[in-house]
Amino acid sequence: MCVTLSTSVLADTEVIDVTPQQVEELLDSKEVPIVIDARTPEEYAEGHIKGAIVIDVTAKDFKEKLGKMDKSKVYIVHCLSGARGRKAVKVFEKLGFKKVYHMNGGMMAWEDSGNPVDKGE
Repeated sequence: MCVTLSTSVLADTEVIDVTPQQVEELLDSKEVPIVIDARTPEEYAEGHIKGAIVIDVTAKDFKEKLGKMDKSKVYIVHCLSGARGRKAVKVFEKLGFKKVYHMNGGMMAWEDSGNPVDKGE
C-alpha cells in the first residue's frame, strides 16, 4: 500500500492521506480503524461507509464529541469531497490523537470507486 505521510508539528498525531481503495484494505485488516464521517447527519443518512460514526465537523460540539473518543485508537476521517475532512484532521491533531487516516476525495471518491454505501442506521 502506497501512502503519503505527513506528521503534524502541533502534536504527535500521525496523519496519513489514503485513497478509497486503501480505506477498503484498512477496513479488512486485523485492527480495523474507527471511521468518522465528518458530514452532517442528513448527508450521513443519504449514504455512508458501514459502521461509520457521524460527528458533524460544522457542529458547535464537534471538538467536544471528538474529545470523548479514545485518542490511542486509529481513525479514518472523511467528508463529502475532502475539505471538511481536512478541517476535522486539524482538530484530531490539536486533541493529540495517535493516528488518523484522511480519505482523499471523501464519499464522492468512495462511491466513484464502486465501494458499498450503507443507507441504514
